[in-house]
Amino acid sequence: MIRKATQSDIIQASKVLEEVKMDMLREGVDQWDQEYPNEVVLTQDIDKEQAFIYEEQGELVAYMALNEKCDDEYSDLNWDTSIPFLVIH
Repeated sequence: MIRKATQSDIIQASKVLEEVKMDMLREGVDQWDQEYPNEVVLTQDIDKEQAFIYEEQGELVAYMALNEKCDDEYSDLNWDTSIPFLVIH
């Protein structure tokens, strides 16, 4: 089930993201580092109502932020940003 994240999800979401960071580094993906994402970023996402979690059998297994923030790399894509869109982070 996907639901909006709350402040009470921050600790578990941080643990899940730390596991993701380790997996990414093992695979040679250096998109994130020890400093990002962190609990401050998660808190900001929750405050902006952009934070969501995925749960299986009551256990938090994934975190995502949904917003219109495009990284510089997205400029190579051929898409129309004048119409509403969401980016999954």
